[in-house]
Amino acid sequence: MSKKKALFIKVFDKQVTRILNKWSVLEKKPRDYETGDLLYTSEIHVIASIAENPNAYMSEIANILGVTRGAIMQLVLKLEKKELVERYMKGNNSKKVFLKLTPKGIQASSGHEKYHKNMYKDLYVLLKKYKISDLELFEQVFNSLETHFDSYLEEKK
Repeated sequence: MSKKKALFIKVFDKQVTRILNKWSVLEKKPRDYETGDLLYTSEIHVIASIAENPNAYMSEIANILGVTRGAIMQLVLKLEKKELVERYMKGNNSKKVFLKLTPKGIQASSGHEKYHKNMYKDLYVLLKKYKISDLELFEQVFNSLETHFDSYLEEKK
């Protein structure tokens, strides 16, 4: 590998690490999605998943989010206390617990959609200076990076 490429990789690695650290800080910061409640990313993503999958039961929401049923249960309990989500059962099937949004939960889902709409609008402004071919190259690089890191995750199993 050339010295120039090795230096680029080192600088690129540091920049990606900074970006990921900033993303992590944003993800950990609770926000009010127009309900008066501060919600963490994990909480609002449960709400968003229920909104996008209204007939899903708790285990399905866990699968959609890639978390355990225990984790979903803990989040649902928090969201019930905040009056954003309700659990219910259909018919005589006591094994499947379904989730629905309360009116306040629907408002939080709507506020979350607005948050992302604004974020994407700002991102569009930022990226519109690039040609589509530049953005496609960027996507290819990120796909390669994702595959690279997937191989390290598989190694750990």
